Order: sequence, then C-alpha cells, then structure tokens
Amino acid sequence: MSVSDEYLNIDIIAHELTHAEMHTRLNTNALKRIPAWFDEGLATQNDYREQYGLEAWIEQTDNGKNALPLEDMDTGPEFYAGTVEDRRFRYLNAKHEVGVWMDTHQQKGLLELFDKLNNGEEFDTAYFK
Repeated sequence: MSVSDEYLNIDIIAHELTHAEMHTRLNTNALKRIPAWFDEGLATQNDYREQYGLEAWIEQTDNGKNALPLEDMDTGPEFYAGTVEDRRFRYLNAKHEVGVWMDTHQQKGLLELFDKLNNGEEFDTAYFK
C-alpha cells in the first residue's frame, strides 16, 4: 500500500486498507483470478466521496442503461486505461456492481467467496452463483 501526501484522505486510506485486507485473505492463485473490477469495486465500498455514490452512478449511467459491461473491466490494462474521467467511470461502475452484490451476500458471503477462491473455484462460478 502506498498513499502519497497529495492523496492523503480518509476515503483513499480506507480504500487502500481494503485492498490490503483482501490481498491478505486470498492466496496467490486466488488473487490471480480476481478481475480488476472486483478488486477495485470492493475497495471502493469504503470510499464515500460523492463522485462514487449512487446518485453519481444513476446520473452517469442513465440509471444503469449505459453501465459498463464487467468483461470490459476485467484486466488491469482495461480498468486503468484512458483518461482520469474514464478510470473514475470504471471505479463508479465497479463500486455499484460490488455494492449490489454485497447488499445481497453481506460479509458472510464475502468470506465464503474468499474461501471458494482459495480452494480453487473460478471467480465467475463463485461470484455469479
């Protein structure tokens, strides 16, 4: 984890600590199978800036009509490509997707997902069940 003075605020610190927690809980093979949108979407659950909130998602995606397909954000090069605005839009979409999943599955479901991934189950199989 690395946080520069320029980006030193509670939302970014919480985001980075969430990455660290997930990367501690998952083994190396499981981490290799995590799509970038899930990694960033989970970390962004702890980012409460308005630019990543539900109102921003509704406005920017026309209530989901223009949401990005998850398969367009699977890899690091896909997720982090483009302008700052492009990346923010992907963070916004990823946060919303994982937020909806978390509303249904809660912390218990997240820990079960991690167990399945650590036991070799493919991400899509474990996540989309």
